[in-house]
Amino acid sequence: MFPDFPAVKARARSNLIRKVLEAIPHLAPLLGEVRHLHQHEGGTNRLIRTDGSSSIMDYTVTSSEFTLDREEMKKFDFDTLKAKLLGVAENFAKAQEEMMLRRVSEAAHATGNIVSTKGEEFKPEHFFAMLRKILVDFDPETEIPRLPTLVIHSDQGFEELNRQWENDHKLKAERDQIMKEKLEEWRVRENLRKLVD
Repeated sequence: MFPDFPAVKARARSNLIRKVLEAIPHLAPLLGEVRHLHQHEGGTNRLIRTDGSSSIMDYTVTSSEFTLDREEMKKFDFDTLKAKLLGVAENFAKAQEEMMLRRVSEAAHATGNIVSTKGEEFKPEHFFAMLRKILVDFDPETEIPRLPTLVIHSDQGFEELNRQWENDHKLKAERDQIMKEKLEEWRVRENLRKLVD
């Protein structure tokens, strides 16, 4: 009987999992922008928000698998394994991205922090209403805004709207006015935070 090589198997498994995890942010760039941590124990997590409210988050089980048939095993090479792992990474990336967007949507609806086009074409008023609702941070040195990532469905025509803004001084002025208000809000938040610290 051949030896089982448990240490080799464990190292191979660890390397395969690492490769899948490294691929996910490239397949779903939105996930790459989100801070994350590995929780090695427990099935829930408590989320504490900046306003002091909190909620319990249950973890969702996500799985994916790949198989090698006998012919693939006979002709095994790393390109085949890499392709199989990429398929696993794509499944995980899709599941994680859908779960994140679903939870963000649920939270936005629960707090009323949504802007609906009500079936209309996406217009500057919708974007400005959305911009007024979000919390914007600024660089402390340059006071350049650190805008959060905005997820907008491709059917909304945002790219065309963005091109129009570059030529419309009235829209630029309104956007600049909102950003001035956001800068002042940020300064107030920072001053309050410094007083608490």
